[in-house]
Amino acid sequence: MKFGSNLKRLVSKQWRVYYMDYDLLKRLLKESSFTEQEEAAFVEALDRELARVRYFRDIKIDEVSRRISYNSQALVLIFKKKRALRDVSPGQPNLTGVSEEELRERLKVVEEQLNDAINDIQQLGSFDRLNYTGFAKIIKKHDKHTEFVLRDLYHDKLYALSTTQQQYDAKLAEISHLLHVMREEGDLDQALQNLTADATAEETKAGTREMHFEMRTRKFWVHPDDAMAVKAHIIQHMPIRLVGKDSLVSSIYLDNENFEMYSGRIEHLESGETFRLRWYGRDPVTPQTIVYIERKTLQDDFWHSSGANDSEATQKDRFPIPASKMNDFLSGRLSPDEIVELQEEKLSDAERIHLRSFVEDVQRTIISRQLKPVLRTAYARVAFQAGSTSSSVGSSAGGYRSGSGAGSEESAAHSFIGGGIRMSLDTEVLMVREDRLPRDDSSVGGRLENDWKRSDEGVYPFNKLPPSEVTRLRFAILEVKLDEGVPVPKWLNAFFRSEMLQEVARFNKYLHGIGYFHFQRVNSLPFWINEADREVIRIGGVGFFSPRFGKGSGTILEEVASEDVDAADMGGPSWNANVANKSLHDLDSIDVERDELRDHDTESDNIATAYYDKMKNRMWADLLGLQNSSLVARDEFSLTNGKAIVLPTRTEPKTVFANERTFLTWLHFCIVLSALALGLLNFGDSVSVSAGFIFTFVAVIFMVYSLYLYLWRAHKIHIRDPGPYDDLYGPTFLVGVLFLAISINVAQQFA
Repeated sequence: MKFGSNLKRLVSKQWRVYYMDYDLLKRLLKESSFTEQEEAAFVEALDRELARVRYFRDIKIDEVSRRISYNSQALVLIFKKKRALRDVSPGQPNLTGVSEEELRERLKVVEEQLNDAINDIQQLGSFDRLNYTGFAKIIKKHDKHTEFVLRDLYHDKLYALSTTQQQYDAKLAEISHLLHVMREEGDLDQALQNLTADATAEETKAGTREMHFEMRTRKFWVHPDDAMAVKAHIIQHMPIRLVGKDSLVSSIYLDNENFEMYSGRIEHLESGETFRLRWYGRDPVTPQTIVYIERKTLQDDFWHSSGANDSEATQKDRFPIPASKMNDFLSGRLSPDEIVELQEEKLSDAERIHLRSFVEDVQRTIISRQLKPVLRTAYARVAFQAGSTSSSVGSSAGGYRSGSGAGSEESAAHSFIGGGIRMSLDTEVLMVREDRLPRDDSSVGGRLENDWKRSDEGVYPFNKLPPSEVTRLRFAILEVKLDEGVPVPKWLNAFFRSEMLQEVARFNKYLHGIGYFHFQRVNSLPFWINEADREVIRIGGVGFFSPRFGKGSGTILEEVASEDVDAADMGGPSWNANVANKSLHDLDSIDVERDELRDHDTESDNIATAYYDKMKNRMWADLLGLQNSSLVARDEFSLTNGKAIVLPTRTEPKTVFANERTFLTWLHFCIVLSALALGLLNFGDSVSVSAGFIFTFVAVIFMVYSLYLYLWRAHKIHIRDPGPYDDLYGPTFLVGVLFLAISINVAQQFA
């Protein structure tokens, strides 16, 4: 379907006249022969359209800012009135002029206005994206059909149009701050103090940060057009946490030429480790930049991997050092004792010992396994956090705490709805090669032999690098991290079922980047590697994966349709239609909708059929309570050019319970044998006492063997060993021992 038709479908009705006039610019392209005068007229029209879009956007941003400021002041007055009412003693007159009921009504009005502001920010995000796509397509058509080139001339202007996300995130953070104060139960004095604080400054300021984290994580892909809607929904339940002053997170992953770290992680080996260097901010790295050296270790076991969500349990430890010391640390010239002395925060003796041991272990592993920088990831992150964090584990376990404040997404949060939950949304994800392995042109990349990062990349988004050195992930990535033992709230379970999210079990940026750049050098690939390069088509506001586009397609995303509806169960001010939540009556109309789409656009025949069949299966599964049935099971993946696709696996609970039942059966036999031995020892003659000792010894052997067999099988289940699980020699030995004991007893009786 043509973009012009899509634009007419997707524009916000009340803002229709402020969108770019795509048809006008396209008509000018078709009707002009592009002399210098006609080119000048086209550029003038293009500038005029761009100026109108930017002018309207700036006005709306200012309007939202004023609305937030007004409601913030209104909340201060309301809470002052509430405090004054609280201080009124029984029997005294109410001099505030308002009642509790009136204040509650005022709070409802403020909340409605804040939700309206969220809606405006959400629509502004869509407004920017649609206009950016339209201008990009017009300029591409212009450069393709004329001798004049506008791409370089308008690059910065269009990039400025597409990078307003940081402004919107800041506004969402302010609204989140106000909603958090409104809904948080507690001291009114503390609420007033929170209201008068600078929300964004509070989220990004430096402070104590825990350096030890344990979590279990679920990961989802989000269509870029839905990213703002996802943020708007989450802040209804959790406060936003901006990461650093500009939200950019950069990481460099370490591995050797054999990609041992990659293999251990993708094959999910026990205690698989990943090492990375992380820093925050868009500014170029300087010698004073604080870089975190992190070690992430898999802590996966049955209780994390057996569930339907196939979450992943990890432990992360890290410590900061200045960028100027990084090369010395990686080469071993900087000792662990010197690292401890570099820490800004004063450490206790226990913390110093713990930090030194951790640093020494990390450095020894890096040097012994010859780990070098191989991949960089960079992305804009917005974090959401509620309740107590798992980072408290660090202090209780002797964990080290740092005074550096860059890593704001790990900071502790105030109590809020759904405590113990953290979420982060990563957008504009880029991956860059940092290795020095030979390229197609026999070069070795832009990183010097003994340097920890390449120096030719420029600033994000790395436009100076050739296309073969950088790739962009098509989707935003939503991570949901839960503390151990924290139940998943109902709103979050409903959110997981939304068609806005595509769950990708154990998705990992490092695995994806290595699988993409080093396809020929690794033996196994992550199961999502093919899906990540497919285009996303949007039908009815729902994103799904289309097999129509192959790997490397540079087609600009086009939407087929979009429709916003209210969804009370989702808890947001407005939410895209979730087909899976339709009533049973709607099942009858799905086939009609499918046929209408196919008649409307023959190019989407296969896509529509697959989509609506999937929706029918999902609806039947939801209605019948079969969400985990084969109706909605993930498709199987096959081998790709001889590379093994590693599928996410989980251990069925019945496997563990079967092992336990076998162990209990062995114990039952041991108890019977022990009872027989005790009876002979206590009530028999000399021959019986002798036999009792023999059977007691045999019972102990059986108990030790059964315990060994149980632990051996439990370990094999834990590491997902394919088997065999049987013991060929143990039972034979036990039968021999039991036969010998009986023979000795018989021989003594008749001797």
